[in-house]
Amino acid sequence: MRLQAPKNGTSKRSPFLFFALVYVLSIPLWVLNVIYPVKLPIGDNLPATDIVATFTPMIAASILVYREEGLSGVKNLLKRAFDYKRITEKA
Repeated sequence: MRLQAPKNGTSKRSPFLFFALVYVLSIPLWVLNVIYPVKLPIGDNLPATDIVATFTPMIAASILVYREEGLSGVKNLLKRAFDYKRITEKA
């Protein structure tokens, strides 16, 4: 499935902006891990902040979509992310 550009051609989407925002949202988690390290007994003493950091890309995408399309755009993004009917190979 191919993503389509908006019909008016004024998309402000930028991969650089997305990755920069993910990085900026991750910085407080790294600082928190340095100040108050909490290790989980999973794997090789996984820091608890790493569990939270797994959600930063979705948060960053939601922020950027909200800026461009508003709350309805964020709802559509989350619907697409959790739409199991779109999965063709369920192996």
